[in-house]
Amino acid sequence: MANALHFVKDQSAFILRAMTRMQPAGCFLFVEYDTGTPNPWVPYPLSFRSMQTRFRQLNINPPQLIHTMPSRFGVAQLYSAWTTL
Repeated sequence: MANALHFVKDQSAFILRAMTRMQPAGCFLFVEYDTGTPNPWVPYPLSFRSMQTRFRQLNINPPQLIHTMPSRFGVAQLYSAWTTL
């Protein structure tokens, strides 16, 4: 999910629903902004730390950081992360 999860208000419900459509041993791959501050372009931000917490609360393996880089838009750093089911 590249820059998609920050448009979802109920991210926990979305993640759980997405899991029902995945193959066993499937994985999530994310690209998101590492911020907790909403703005018109990132209405429901999910920082990397918040994502790890959310996945732990859902009893899913917490995502592992792959890479970070500056955003061209100056909003925040971008991060990529992944986790398996």
